[in-house]
Amino acid sequence: MTEPYYLGVDLGGTQLRMAAVTSAGRLASPMFSVPTGKEFSPENLRENLQALADKVRTEIGEHPIAALGLGITGQVFDVHMGNSDFLPLLNGENLVALVNETLNLPAKIENDARCFVLAEARFGAGRGLQNVVGITLGTGVGGGVIVNGKIVHGANRYAGEVWSIPLRGKWLEHFVSGSGIVQTYKESGGEGAEIDAAKIAALARNGDAIAQKTYDAFAED
Repeated sequence: MTEPYYLGVDLGGTQLRMAAVTSAGRLASPMFSVPTGKEFSPENLRENLQALADKVRTEIGEHPIAALGLGITGQVFDVHMGNSDFLPLLNGENLVALVNETLNLPAKIENDARCFVLAEARFGAGRGLQNVVGITLGTGVGGGVIVNGKIVHGANRYAGEVWSIPLRGKWLEHFVSGSGIVQTYKESGGEGAEIDAAKIAALARNGDAIAQKTYDAFAED
């Protein structure tokens, strides 16, 4: 019998990414992606989930797809997400139903940082450990806590949400994020209409003083 695969999906503030994975956590296809953003709507999600799934299915041939796991930026409940500044048009949307209707697959959703920590606990740096804590740095900053091998959600689904730690009158994520790096760079005198965190990092490596000051502040925070 052909081994079933699973669709791993990352729904973030800048990209929607998808790949097939095995039950042992191994990538079974290339990773495909499309851009997202604050105007990314439920209809955009439906269209792009179908398009990415078609690409993955072409790669994996006759392997059946058993289910889909969706990691999402923001506060995640059983079937929907809320309080996402990066994907505001998806707040409150029943994403499990959306996946079922679009791809006819059973689905589970979870905060993307918790997915990262769970994966490290199962297959990566924390393999074999029962208690694991992890932090993600990307478009924003996230975190997750595993205790006795299980994700801890907390009373209000905020356990491990380190982005909301107060810092200088704002949230930690205001400074420790891609947009935070750009803001610090510009406030320090840096210029560039198309500047982003990756370009600032390249400038820092090449000796740009303002870019280096920006990353020193990022590292300190």
